[in-house]
Amino acid sequence: MQEFEYSNGSQSTLFTKREFDELCDQLLCGTPHFGEITLLQLMSDGMSKRDLYLRVLLQAARQFGFLWDENEVSYLSVQLAMLRIEGFLEGVQSPEPSKITQNTKQAILASIPGDSHTIGAKFAADTLRSMGWDIDLKTKSNYSKLMVEIDNSTASILALSIGSISSTNTLQRIVKTVQLIRPETKILISGPLVEFDRKLFDNLKIDGLFSRFEDAEDALNNLGKTDPGSNHRVRLT
Repeated sequence: MQEFEYSNGSQSTLFTKREFDELCDQLLCGTPHFGEITLLQLMSDGMSKRDLYLRVLLQAARQFGFLWDENEVSYLSVQLAMLRIEGFLEGVQSPEPSKITQNTKQAILASIPGDSHTIGAKFAADTLRSMGWDIDLKTKSNYSKLMVEIDNSTASILALSIGSISSTNTLQRIVKTVQLIRPETKILISGPLVEFDRKLFDNLKIDGLFSRFEDAEDALNNLGKTDPGSNHRVRLT
């Protein structure tokens, strides 16, 4: 995690590595609301949601994974910390746009059925909604339900988030089914697994593959500017 400055009124405040480590300890081992209080205080001090999500919470989630891989924390502690982060995100998420028009950019954002954590998808939905997108977030659908929801949706963009290698078969099944029932739909894939091994997705004919949220965000905005029926394609590798 890199230290960074954020605005606090007319002053700038440095978020340090020490503060980050203390927050991680609070989420892993602290009392139920200790970490949440710290996160709310950071927002009160002027840290933007974007910085909090991208530069703090997502980095914390990666730190938890590293500590677990090194056997420095228990699986139960990691699960508890991730649930605390998800609970915080649900408490501060932005409301969906109050006025949806024909010109509103629309997309379905779905986690792969079976993936245990959906922090990245929830963060992305919250951020895109704050930018004027109408995001239909799907994090608890099984395969059959998700296919029905996609088929009935008016959105022409589908963004899929995948975090586990065990979900690749389901991902491939989703992509092939969507291309059969909704061939006009643009499909983007993002998530930790993309960064882990991009070759896992080589056999999929999709419109975008991203390991960083910022790249996926740019691609979505580019697609949102085009006609839904166009053949505009974007693939960053």
